[in-house]
Amino acid sequence: MINKHYIPEKGDIVWIDFDPSAGKEIQKRRPGVVVSRYDFNRATFFAVICPITSTVNKNRIQFTLPKENKINGQVVIAQLKSLDFKTRNIEFVEKLSEVEIKKIDQIIEYIF
Repeated sequence: MINKHYIPEKGDIVWIDFDPSAGKEIQKRRPGVVVSRYDFNRATFFAVICPITSTVNKNRIQFTLPKENKINGQVVIAQLKSLDFKTRNIEFVEKLSEVEIKKIDQIIEYIF
């Protein structure tokens, strides 16, 4: 069930609509990891989200989720997007551990 009052927190894995997309951008409704902080998300009703793909690549700018998670695959950090989560039907799934969040942050710092 989609909660219209839910405000995502950093490290949340969510289902969200990535369409419309263009070119090689990740498309359709899929899971993603929230990488922006709660205060930003609450103030703007936007969240910066990295999509998750089931296609596994050996790439240093992707993060493989642990197999014990509800959602499996790789976080595609190079395709992070700022999304209006209220209009894109966000739905909470689970929370990443602090260690996993820090590893994703390290890859973001490598890119930027």
